[in-house]
Amino acid sequence: MPDSQSLLPSGGRVFIVDDDDSTRRALARLIGASGFAVADFRDPEAFLADLPKGSLGCVVTDLRMPGLSGLELQRLSRGSHPDLAFVFISGHGAVPDAVAALKDGAIDFLEKPVDPDQLVASVERGLSRSCEAFARRERREAAAARLALLTPRELQVCHLVGQGLLNKQIASELGTSEKTVKTQRGRAMRKVQATSTAALVDLLRRAGETS
Repeated sequence: MPDSQSLLPSGGRVFIVDDDDSTRRALARLIGASGFAVADFRDPEAFLADLPKGSLGCVVTDLRMPGLSGLELQRLSRGSHPDLAFVFISGHGAVPDAVAALKDGAIDFLEKPVDPDQLVASVERGLSRSCEAFARRERREAAAARLALLTPRELQVCHLVGQGLLNKQIASELGTSEKTVKTQRGRAMRKVQATSTAALVDLLRRAGETS
């Protein structure tokens, strides 16, 4: 098996959350033996309290636990840990819960007793998805930081460029001269280090400013 940790940014690991001590220890041993860094928690509250903000990785959690459920944990994690992936396990075979978990973005929903190969495969997918989500967010935030250098009018001009408008059309839209638009467009492109119109449009897309 490849060294999956080499694919992860610093801090990426597998988190086991289960109130049953024997199950939690068995899952931790299984996943650890497959080459992954593992941390385990007896309840969702301890997990949320101990995990540093912005952590990466895959959470393997029981669906039903005293206090917070696995589904509630998934939803509460979104604010401070948006890149975490979730794999649910349950001994109850609750189809509505499984559907809800998968609709909410879970990697998999596995019934106990869990098949070891299936669990490891789900964890690998979860770690990959966490890495991809982290990379997308990093690109989006970096692009947004560059666009934040612009004045409101420069950003407005860039949005219109992103819609495919020519300088003359932008000038008409904004009620200004084509020469002014050309100056504002050039200044904006220098600020964001866009060497071409295509590069500017791509920057807008990465920042979520265009579709």
